[in-house]
Amino acid sequence: ILLVLLVLNHGVNGSEGRAESGHSDLAQKSDGFQCEDNRVLRPRPHSVSISDFGAVGDGVTLNTLAFQNAIFYLKSFADKGGAQLYVPAGKWLTGSFNLTSHLTLFLNKNAIILGSE
Repeated sequence: ILLVLLVLNHGVNGSEGRAESGHSDLAQKSDGFQCEDNRVLRPRPHSVSISDFGAVGDGVTLNTLAFQNAIFYLKSFADKGGAQLYVPAGKWLTGSFNLTSHLTLFLNKNAIILGSE
């Protein structure tokens, strides 16, 4: 089994995947969030949680179809400002899936994506 570990160092607030304002390396601005290196992170106008597609973050359930379906759905927002797929805290087992343009994959700081073969 191939394990892939993806962890975001920034916390989130709620299921929308918005960054918390209490982090020293991420400051909220009127048009988004700004990292210490001065890049502004603008939230996407459309956001869904992987849980909305039936995924379970227990480290055992295979969530490949949920990731594939969520990304397929979010592709429809590419010409409307893009979209964000939020992955809440948990261990999310999945096979391969392809990301698409104009999509932000936003992980909770306690979210781990585990890759299966």
